[in-house]
Amino acid sequence: MANVSPKGVPKCSSGDEAYTSYYGDSDYPVTKVLREPVYVEVRIMERTDPNIVLMLGRCWATSTPSPLSLPQWDLLIAGCPYQDDRYLTALVPVTGASGLQFPTHYKRFAVKMFTFVDPASLAPLQETIFIHCSTEVCHPSSGSCEQSCARKRRDTRFKAISSGQTVVSSGEVTLVIAVPQRGLPAQYPQALMFQQPGQQFQQSGQLQSGQQVPQKFQLQQPVAQAEPLDKCTVADYEQIQCGQPGISGAECEAINCCFNGQQCYYGRAVTVQCVRDGQFVVVVARDVTLPRLSLDSVRLVGGNEPPCGPVDSTPFFAIYQFPVTACGTSMIEDSGYVVYENRMTSSYEVGIGPFGSITRDSHFE
Repeated sequence: MANVSPKGVPKCSSGDEAYTSYYGDSDYPVTKVLREPVYVEVRIMERTDPNIVLMLGRCWATSTPSPLSLPQWDLLIAGCPYQDDRYLTALVPVTGASGLQFPTHYKRFAVKMFTFVDPASLAPLQETIFIHCSTEVCHPSSGSCEQSCARKRRDTRFKAISSGQTVVSSGEVTLVIAVPQRGLPAQYPQALMFQQPGQQFQQSGQLQSGQQVPQKFQLQQPVAQAEPLDKCTVADYEQIQCGQPGISGAECEAINCCFNGQQCYYGRAVTVQCVRDGQFVVVVARDVTLPRLSLDSVRLVGGNEPPCGPVDSTPFFAIYQFPVTACGTSMIEDSGYVVYENRMTSSYEVGIGPFGSITRDSHFE
């Protein structure tokens, strides 16, 4: 493969699947929830030779601007999706039908958003993510410029950047907490915010002190924005009655539920109630997190066997009822009051790679 020194810098950007419109400075910040696709584009800048072809080598994500930092998560290996990722990176073909003047100058792919996890505790981390790609420019006169992604396991060992490759990097992607409406606990929904510092361009052999290129990390307009959750927006067919029939709106809100003028019902939250016979009632909504929580993964600290498991469930809610002294409940005396506390958590899937671990599942605790 012959390498052609590009006149312009390969540029990395991200956006929607149409790859048409871009955000301006006033559009930031932009949010993405876990598992929502991020559409990435790498292209050659300021070249008009229709014969050259942009080639992608390894693409990966880090939690700092440095492409050498750890942890890392592979997205592409030799231009092909990393096979040990449950949510495979999707290659987006760029053909003559795309309307681009030089389609071979472009590479596109889509990544389902994720967050790194702590290497010791495997707890999800709320930190920045940067995407990097090693690139080459190929001329077909010196051999084939086609990349084949055969269904076989590829070598995932870390390889040094060769002398003919250039590393391009995106701006930062920051995991942030979405602000809910009407009382939804703030720690539950998670979203991803894109910001736009100057893009980093580094030549091989100079990864520690590469040239800084003042280019924007552009995001194309997504189909839908992630919006704050409204606790009480529950479809009629999903609603579960809360409290006794006929209670007033004030009585309904006093027991942490929602009222639509006729019925009191549980909202999209974790509703905790203590009833007079010494029982806890806990109702967990599937939509308490973004992405949605797997209700089957929710556990009390005391386990999931009776009486600690759900007493009833629907596709949208899980209902727990147990004595305040059972299922791992602790008791604390405070200023003449007795306070009972329990803990509920959900399991989540962790992908473990050679250089780091990630999750795309919501974490509930």
